[in-house]
Amino acid sequence: MSEFNPYAAPQTELSTRPRELDEGGAWCDGNLLVLTKNFDLPDRCLKCNQPTDGWRLKRNLSWHPPVWYALLLINVLLYIMVAMVVRKTGRIAVPLCPAHRRRRRWAIVVGWLTALCGLGLIVAAAGMTEHQEFPLIGGTVLLLFGIIYGVLRSQVAVPKKIDKRLIWLRKVDPAFLAEFPPLPFA
Repeated sequence: MSEFNPYAAPQTELSTRPRELDEGGAWCDGNLLVLTKNFDLPDRCLKCNQPTDGWRLKRNLSWHPPVWYALLLINVLLYIMVAMVVRKTGRIAVPLCPAHRRRRRWAIVVGWLTALCGLGLIVAAAGMTEHQEFPLIGGTVLLLFGIIYGVLRSQVAVPKKIDKRLIWLRKVDPAFLAEFPPLPFA
């Protein structure tokens, strides 16, 4: 006979977390790919859904809430220190087809060459005695453009969010996403 005891501890399950998190998996959440940190993606390109022949690019991802970017307005060094403390990290192996590997390699090469040309212009401007402002400005623009171009064009896995167990990725091919079930929990 079970009687109601108002002083007894509540009887609930120990964990309300879905079992899928413990086993590992991947899901589609709109245009985002959600995966557990220990999940191996299928042997198809993340960018175009073509076969990859088993090739993987290992990436260490880190993410922090965007509100911390406001610290850049105060002090860059303060932002860097806070971002290192509050960031969440995850490691994944990104499957890429030969075409996207080649595209990534070229983005890195063009970024480096442009940045080095800009640096060369800055050094050349420093050696000039007259009219050095134009090569100096041009070199600075080339240097910054090369760095930004190389970083942005060579990205293959862009985290939207990372928590203790899950990684949300942007810039994933819709056909690749269609292979995964919808996110069962929100």
